[in-house]
Amino acid sequence: MKKPTTNQKKLLQEYKKTLSLSKTLFEISVGLLLGDASLQTQDGGKIYRLKFQQSDNLHRDSLFHLHQLFYDWALSPPYFDEKRNMWSFQTISHSDFGQLAQLFVLDSNAKKCQ
Repeated sequence: MKKPTTNQKKLLQEYKKTLSLSKTLFEISVGLLLGDASLQTQDGGKIYRLKFQQSDNLHRDSLFHLHQLFYDWALSPPYFDEKRNMWSFQTISHSDFGQLAQLFVLDSNAKKCQ
């Protein structure tokens, strides 16, 4: 199936159904989240996406390698933010990233340590 653009909502929903986070990508994601990747949500924690950012030239090749690993999950190539002097890309939001959120995101209803 051809990857849709972000504007093709119906095709994007169908495309998401074809994706499943492999054990290898899950394990890579855990390692990256222990480093400098982040999880983002736009719907109050129902579905998450991964975001990757690296400084201009120092880790650019690493970011492009990650983009290749997550190619099926990213709808656009890495982009350079001149203002922040940083390369970045993000995956699509997907329910499979919820497994990662269970490990790394504090439940807002959880009791805080005192």
